[in-house]
Amino acid sequence: DHFDVEETLNLIQQQGVAIIPSYVSGEQLEALNAEFETMIQKVLAGEKIKGCVHREFNAGTGISVQREGADTSVLPMTISFFDNPVMEELKNKYMGASASFNDVVYVANDVVGTHHYANDLHFDVLPTLKFFIYLTDTTAANGAFSCIPGTNQETIKIREKYGKNISFKNRELTRISEREKDAIPVESNAGTLIIFTTDVWHKAGTVSEGERRIIRGHCRKPKHQPSKIKSLVKKIFFN
Repeated sequence: DHFDVEETLNLIQQQGVAIIPSYVSGEQLEALNAEFETMIQKVLAGEKIKGCVHREFNAGTGISVQREGADTSVLPMTISFFDNPVMEELKNKYMGASASFNDVVYVANDVVGTHHYANDLHFDVLPTLKFFIYLTDTTAANGAFSCIPGTNQETIKIREKYGKNISFKNRELTRISEREKDAIPVESNAGTLIIFTTDVWHKAGTVSEGERRIIRGHCRKPKHQPSKIKSLVKKIFFN
């Protein structure tokens, strides 16, 4: 459950992504999966969980968890897992101490038929550092995260060119459809941690069999932090 901060920082800055297999295992992974199932079951049954907002897909389920104020009796591991000093150290060195730190965590269950904006190769409208965990063994067939390492450098140029024109209304400026074939799926075991800047061109894989279970924390500089969780969920859950 550890990674070298300086080595990871260098990978993020240069390649846009770092992969740490088996970062979570054993009882900790079991607890995260158990809480995942509890969240999914409760929201689908129409029950409310303090600090959680349900995001409906055409198929599958997404949930946002606002860590501060969330129900620790229901989600103790989900809340505590992302309060990690090594993660925070990396965030501070990459984005600065004023950037938010995993204040909102997203839980997603993609199934056959799930489709959302993240299935298109893109970079995020809002620059974000994400800590992304596979809760089950994940391959291209069940929706592995895919990316093109190093393209974060290209995104810098795109942002310089279009500036404030890059927005949720002009989302097409962030879509890179002509490079879809170059995206590399990160196929790995349950418990793998993927740390990436959303300036790297990336996508969620399309599930053709089974399901994809992931959980991820988001970090953003103050100017990129939505003021209300409802606004955040509406705009950027799958950005």
